[in-house]
Amino acid sequence: VDAEKGFILNGKPYKIKGVNRHQDRPDKGWAISSADHREDMSLIKEIGANGIRLAHYPHSDEFYTLCDREGMLVWAEIPLVGKALDTPEFTENMKTELTELIRQNFNHPSIFCWSLCNELSKGDVKGLISELNSVSHREDPGRLTVLAANVEKRPENAVPDIMAFNTYPGWYWAEPSEMKSTLERWNRQCGNKGIAVSEYGAGANVWHHWQTGKKTPKADGVFHPEEWQATVHEQTYDAIKRSGFAWGSFVWNMFDFASASRNEGDMPGMNDKGLVSYDRKIRKDAFYFYQSEWSEEPVVHIASRRDVARRDSLTDVKVYTNCETVRLKVNGKDCGSPERNGSICIWRKVGLKHGENQVEAFGHRGGQEFSDRCKWVLF
Repeated sequence: VDAEKGFILNGKPYKIKGVNRHQDRPDKGWAISSADHREDMSLIKEIGANGIRLAHYPHSDEFYTLCDREGMLVWAEIPLVGKALDTPEFTENMKTELTELIRQNFNHPSIFCWSLCNELSKGDVKGLISELNSVSHREDPGRLTVLAANVEKRPENAVPDIMAFNTYPGWYWAEPSEMKSTLERWNRQCGNKGIAVSEYGAGANVWHHWQTGKKTPKADGVFHPEEWQATVHEQTYDAIKRSGFAWGSFVWNMFDFASASRNEGDMPGMNDKGLVSYDRKIRKDAFYFYQSEWSEEPVVHIASRRDVARRDSLTDVKVYTNCETVRLKVNGKDCGSPERNGSICIWRKVGLKHGENQVEAFGHRGGQEFSDRCKWVLF
């Protein structure tokens, strides 16, 4: 990991475009099948990611093997999350867990780092983390150590070989545009050695929408519009992408997952920050934003397609694409040239008629045409 060039693989800069994964499923918990593991990997490959943080515990050996086969960079982690007890027994237990994680998974070439903890924000834990760091280097001198912090200037943040932070501008605090200054501040605090973003994002219920949203929704509130999640990812990832010292990032989360203490987004017991629904059936708009940024496959996706019932006769239309050119037609009428910022194309104040409207987007790349279409109804 280079202070200016970021992550280096085989002598060349190789920025990690990553996602976090929890492995639970509806009605199954962790008792998932080989087909479930393969489906998760297929979706992660489809989005174009090259890295996976397997949080916050050892995952199935079968999934590490899939990562080996598919050429993923893996962050492997022990379940030291949130709080550490200041007792000899707790310390020994954590050292045992890290030792077992390394010995069981040492021969998986996809793993590039061993994570020592996640979000320890209270108490003096530098001694514990230092002991874990020593265990990791003794067991596996060839791999890096890392931890995911959510509080700046904690003493243990200086312990591991490389450093990453969990942060949620645009969701738990501030606006998504704050990501750039936040990254720069963290990097300075880490001695300008380079950092990663181990978690970032926002919640989204695919049946919640807004067409003229101007106010950040409450993270613990009942209303989690899909459009705001996409906006947060557009702006925060832009800052990550443009920061050369940011050696990687891991979206929180690839999939919605169970979280018993939560009651938000109109989905009790669920963390809805996933890019894909809990049952793996629905790819949210933010999924297609990243796919258009990361994937080599052609992408054309009309955002807000599920927001079928329309109230305003004039609306902005957003399309995610990695095609060279893109056209938009509404009811067969060409809408002209969009405002384009990388993979994001926006047509302003597009007219809708009362009743059903046919919305079509056409992308062109390498002499081929790719398209997407949906129907909106103006009442």
